[in-house]
Amino acid sequence: MGCPAKSVRQHGSGAALILTPDLAQELVRQTRQGIHDFVNGLELESIPELKQKTRTMIMERHRGLPPEYQARREIPVSVKTRVGFDAPVIKDWIETLLEVEPAVISVHGRTLKQLYSGSANWDLIGQAAEVAKNTPTKVFGNGDVRTPEQAQEKFAHYGVDGILVGRATFGDPWLIGEMRRYRDSDWSADFEYREPSVENRINIAIEHSRIYAETYPNEHFLPMRKHLAWYIKGFPFASEYRVRLMMADSAEEVESVLEEFRGKLNTGTPNEAHQ
Repeated sequence: MGCPAKSVRQHGSGAALILTPDLAQELVRQTRQGIHDFVNGLELESIPELKQKTRTMIMERHRGLPPEYQARREIPVSVKTRVGFDAPVIKDWIETLLEVEPAVISVHGRTLKQLYSGSANWDLIGQAAEVAKNTPTKVFGNGDVRTPEQAQEKFAHYGVDGILVGRATFGDPWLIGEMRRYRDSDWSADFEYREPSVENRINIAIEHSRIYAETYPNEHFLPMRKHLAWYIKGFPFASEYRVRLMMADSAEEVESVLEEFRGKLNTGTPNEAHQ
């Protein structure tokens, strides 16, 4: 309930659900009921509204899961949302969601109208945490958290039960582990963030590409490209190789380009115009 994309909101979905609270509540109820029905033996064949193509896709993906994830088990229902549509309505909106008792409400500190511009309003996230304070529902905060130190500061000052990190992980999937390490050190003042090296970034970019290709063998490689540029951001020659990565059509091509990039970093002379 937080997606601001026009193609989503124009159909009343994503963050536009803030404008239809009754529908939002019903979606939570039906999701919870669907999980309950599945755990108690519901089969896809008994859902006539489901198209055969969709049914087949779901069954194929289910069979591809590790055995421990194929089990029928109860899972919690959570909601990800924003602080409002075109203006903040945090108190009323959170109270509405609490009526259907989701396990977690994750709040992104921007309205739909803001998209990703400006700064996330953590005061409003703090208000959401306060509204939910004496309920079973946990509140997670989301928006503009880029370092372990910022995560600790938000956690300490706004009364949230957890922190979500999004765009800061692009090109730096190690960030989540570093935040956990900082937490486990009891937020030590002596903590030092371990910046991933360019070698690590290249290796993970290659592995990421391989896993994508193995997971979606019949899909276009386009969705993978956007991640690749983040892995080399800020390094010499990055702009030159970013262009080539944006045209890659396979994991093999990505590996070839990045190995050339690795070699140039090790032997070339950085050109500031290419950083």
